[in-house]
Amino acid sequence: MSEFGFAAAPHERTLREAIAPEHLGVDTPQMRWHDTTRKGYETYLGYIALHYPMPATLSDVVYYSQLNQADAMTFGIEHFRRLRPHTMGTLVWQLNDCWPVQSWAWVDYQLRPKAAWYAAKKFYAPLLLSLFRDGDAVGVHLVNDDPSQRDGTIELRVVDLDGTVLFDWSQVAKIEGLGSERVATIELPAEVLAASTHALVHATFADGEAALLLADPKDLALTAARITSTVDGNEITLSTDRLALSVMVWLDGYDAVFDDNFFHLLPGEPRTISVAPEADLSPTDIASRLRWRAL
Repeated sequence: MSEFGFAAAPHERTLREAIAPEHLGVDTPQMRWHDTTRKGYETYLGYIALHYPMPATLSDVVYYSQLNQADAMTFGIEHFRRLRPHTMGTLVWQLNDCWPVQSWAWVDYQLRPKAAWYAAKKFYAPLLLSLFRDGDAVGVHLVNDDPSQRDGTIELRVVDLDGTVLFDWSQVAKIEGLGSERVATIELPAEVLAASTHALVHATFADGEAALLLADPKDLALTAARITSTVDGNEITLSTDRLALSVMVWLDGYDAVFDDNFFHLLPGEPRTISVAPEADLSPTDIASRLRWRAL
């Protein structure tokens, strides 16, 4: 399948380096000039507003557009991978950029990765666990690009805001080498459908992980999560008391690449990620500069 993409803003630091402060915002002539798609700035903002809140600040434009791009690429690429062997590959436009703009790139002009770059590590993993909405059911699909068969147990649950498990399901499964198979269709009970605006479907199989929202992010009814962190060397462990969706982390004033970013954080389930800052920072420096945002 060639070629396709979806547009998103570059990193906020990239925009601030390219555009004078008085010309930054959601919709200014300078922001419109830094739009390489030329498909209409209203189209760009309109696609964000289809699924996410309409951006009110520069930070909103970056955060929501990057999540929207990651969602779009995940949706398309998982679909084409599930079609194996009818579709045996995807050629995406594009990896990087030649100027600081909002574009289809996954890595911006200053080589700062967007949300889609992190999502690609999951949707292009050799073993793919793919969840998708099918009416009032969830389809569970396995894709295996490795020649060897993979075996394991699919563990699926629906988690509410405070960590309460509203529904759980498990099934022993296998996927042949170079195979693709829809292994289950799970009908969602009424109590899960009623909680669709404040719950997350989460599943694991072998070393794969997948998550699915049952409502558009703009329609979610979430409560603020209290996220805490500890730093040990270059490892950061994050914990939350409430469901924290699409957690974006960064270091204030420094470029850094994380081994995972823009992830869902579940109550009572700490997540440890590693960070590679551009400078030699001590754990204390990392802790003092660590910032995050969630839906």
